[in-house]
Amino acid sequence: MEGPWTIRRSTAVMPRVDRILSTSAIGAKLSFSFVGKGLALAFDFGKKSAEFSYRLDGADAVITCWERPNWCGDGGMVSNLLDC
Repeated sequence: MEGPWTIRRSTAVMPRVDRILSTSAIGAKLSFSFVGKGLALAFDFGKKSAEFSYRLDGADAVITCWERPNWCGDGGMVSNLLDC
């Protein structure tokens, strides 16, 4: 990890998820190795959400570009970015 990250407890955000790794720092980075059968990446979406990039299995980086409709609040809408 680079930059400030915190582990928060939050069972209300996603069922069966009791700990969330969280940052709001510009330029923060996270890297990890994973071997398993599934992976889910989720983020707190809203008008104040940042764009970010991610890379899986050495592939090219994917840069997010989210539409933020007028009805969308500043945050609080958890969205799955990737579920495989």
